[in-house]
Amino acid sequence: MNRYCFCVIKDNNELTAEDLELIKYQDIAMVTSEVVEDEILPTRDNVIEHEETINRIMEETALIPMSFGHLSDDQEKIERFLEINYERLVQLLEKFADKMELGLKIFWKDQAFTEEVEDQEIAERKKELQKRENPSQMEIAEVGKLVMDRAEAFRDYYNQEIYDKLASIAVESSQKDPYDPKMVLNAVFLVAKEEEDNFDQLVDEIFNKYQDKLDFKYTGPWPPYNFITEEFEV
Repeated sequence: MNRYCFCVIKDNNELTAEDLELIKYQDIAMVTSEVVEDEILPTRDNVIEHEETINRIMEETALIPMSFGHLSDDQEKIERFLEINYERLVQLLEKFADKMELGLKIFWKDQAFTEEVEDQEIAERKKELQKRENPSQMEIAEVGKLVMDRAEAFRDYYNQEIYDKLASIAVESSQKDPYDPKMVLNAVFLVAKEEEDNFDQLVDEIFNKYQDKLDFKYTGPWPPYNFITEEFEV
């Protein structure tokens, strides 16, 4: 029988979920469940079950989430993992106690992107290139770079107006590279539970200020996936 590993928690109380079992080492534990499969496929149902189980545990205690599909065929291997990574796991559990991860993605609305980034000058240069039968790659690249540079300049502005203000409330925060040309911000924040209402209120204020220009996708609370940067020994 294999064990599916969900997360690491402090072993200070028993979980209410009867379908989960703790594999313990000193004062920490791996939350597991028995499975017959040798591999858990990343189907939609399996991924949802993984996320919902971790979110359910997070309501009861601080945790360090394991990545999807982590199986072990030996309880001693799990105990060994907890032993060799014990100090770092304890540090992270203390760091994540009474905290949550919140995510914020912001995109330009089409009209705002045209006004702020692809303004009249760029639009005219694009039209000029489209009229030509064979515009040079250099000319196309120059226009593309101009768009990127202007987008980056406005991202810097919104960083000061949005990200920096939210980061001042968070315990820790980080940004990821935009994956869409119209993406303004792709950020995650580690927020203390006692500051959740203040953080939500500030997001609302920023939304009300920029809702005519920007689309907001505010998500969470999540387990602190994005604030675990180290590789653990196995």
